[in-house]
Amino acid sequence: MINLPEELKSRIPIEDVVAQYWEEPNRAHRVKCFAHNGKDRNMLVKNGFAYCFVCGARFDIIGAVQNLFGLSFVQACEKLNIDFDCGLPIGKKLTRSEIEELKRAEAKRRAARQAAENRKRIENKIFINVLKLSIQKSF
Repeated sequence: MINLPEELKSRIPIEDVVAQYWEEPNRAHRVKCFAHNGKDRNMLVKNGFAYCFVCGARFDIIGAVQNLFGLSFVQACEKLNIDFDCGLPIGKKLTRSEIEELKRAEAKRRAARQAAENRKRIENKIFINVLKLSIQKSF
């Protein structure tokens, strides 16, 4: 079965959520904290989370929307699903064929992610080998 909150988190970067609903992060990935309404850019927005160095608040995309809009968990998921056009079946009763289609789509996304990770791993190995060869030639 599809884990809808995790699917939302995998599709929507925290930076996009904070930029759309609060303010655009600067080059250092910092914004003013929306948890304590800070005046300085003490909240780091990176790697799937927003973390405030002053008050210690820590949010993923769903928690950030809950905090910003005073919504329940399900309401925050629905808002993200609609606002970022994810098309996930939140709050809907699905037929067997719809469930199977979602499972196939999830399997394709996982395979694509795995392929991208494998390509990156291979590119890194090639880069390291080329670097080793260039170092050996220089000596």
